[in-house]
Amino acid sequence: MLPAADTIESLSACPLCGAAESRAWIEGFDRLHRIDARRFTYRRCSGCALVYLSPRPTAQAIGAYYPKDYGPYQTAAAGVVTHAAPTAPIDPKRSWPRAGPTLRRIGLPTARALNGALRIVLRDRFDRELKHFYKPWRPGLKLMDFGCGSEKWLNHAKKLGYATAVGVDFSPQVVERVRAAGHEGHVNGPGLWDAVAPGSIDLIRLNHVLEHLYEPQQVLARLAERLAPGGRLHIALPNPDSLSARWFKSRWFSLDCPRHVMLFSPRRTRQMVEQLGLTDVTLLHETVTKDIARSIGYGCIDRGELPADAVETLMHDELLAELAWLPARVAALLGRSDRFHLLARRA
Repeated sequence: MLPAADTIESLSACPLCGAAESRAWIEGFDRLHRIDARRFTYRRCSGCALVYLSPRPTAQAIGAYYPKDYGPYQTAAAGVVTHAAPTAPIDPKRSWPRAGPTLRRIGLPTARALNGALRIVLRDRFDRELKHFYKPWRPGLKLMDFGCGSEKWLNHAKKLGYATAVGVDFSPQVVERVRAAGHEGHVNGPGLWDAVAPGSIDLIRLNHVLEHLYEPQQVLARLAERLAPGGRLHIALPNPDSLSARWFKSRWFSLDCPRHVMLFSPRRTRQMVEQLGLTDVTLLHETVTKDIARSIGYGCIDRGELPADAVETLMHDELLAELAWLPARVAALLGRSDRFHLLARRA
C-alpha cells in the first residue's frame, strides 16, 4: 500500500552537520521493490558533503518500505566476505540484451583466462585483511552484529570462535529468530542501551546499516561506548563517491531509494569515527561486481528489455561478473569502488 503523503518530510538543513546549504545530487524512486512510485531527491551538503534524502519518508513511516522479501531478511548463508561469487547461469536472452550479443562472443573461458592473469598483477588483499580483522585475538570474545537481518552471520561468528554473538535488529521477527538460534538478541530501540553495558562488546559489525539510520551519529556514539578497551569496529557502506554512482546516477543499484536515507563518503565516515576517539582507522575498498551488474539491469528495465523483477538475477551471470571485474578492480584501486569498509579500534 502506498504510504500516505503526510508520512513524507522535507529537511531544511543537513541532518549530520546542520548546514542549510545543499545542492541536488540524484533523483530516485523505489526501483527495487516499487512500493512507492513517488520521486525523492538526494542532496549533497555544502558543509560536510553528506548525501542525504530530502524529501524522505519519516522515521515512523520508513518501515513500510521494508517488505518481507527484503534481501537482508532472507536466510542465505553468510560469511566474512560480503561479496558472493556468481554461482548459477541465467538465460542470456533475459540478461543485458543491448550489449549481450557482442560481449558474449568473448566467452566465459576467455574472460576467466584474461582476468586470471590480471588478478596476479592487480592483487586484491581485501578478503585476507578482513578475515584477519575478524580472527579472534583471545578466548571469550563477544561480537555484536548491529542490524543483523537474520541469525546467519551470528552462526558464522560462533564458528569463527567468538564465545557470544549478539544480534540487534529493527524487526522483532528477526530478533525472535536470533534468539531461537541460541544467540543473544535485542530489538533496536531505547531499551537496547540499558540491556548492553558500556565496554562489554569486543567487536561490533555494521554491515550496510548506517545508511538506513535517521540518527547515525548518536547510534555510532552509543556503540563506541559499548566497545571494550581494544575492541574493534567494522562499518561497511555504499560509496556515493564511486565511479558507479557517477556512471549510473539514478540507476546506481546502491542508491536503494528511499531506504538509504544518508550516504557517507569514505572521508566523512573516517571523520565521524575519529571524532568518537577510535584509532587505527583503515579504509578498504571492495572489488565487487554484482552492484555493477544490477545497475546495468536497471538500465535494461528502463528500456523495456528486462521485466522489473529480473534485476537480482544479473548478479548471478558469470560472464557479466567476469566482464565487470576489471572496471570494479580499477575503481577499488582508485578508492572509488561501489562499497567500502572502515575498520577501527578503541584504544
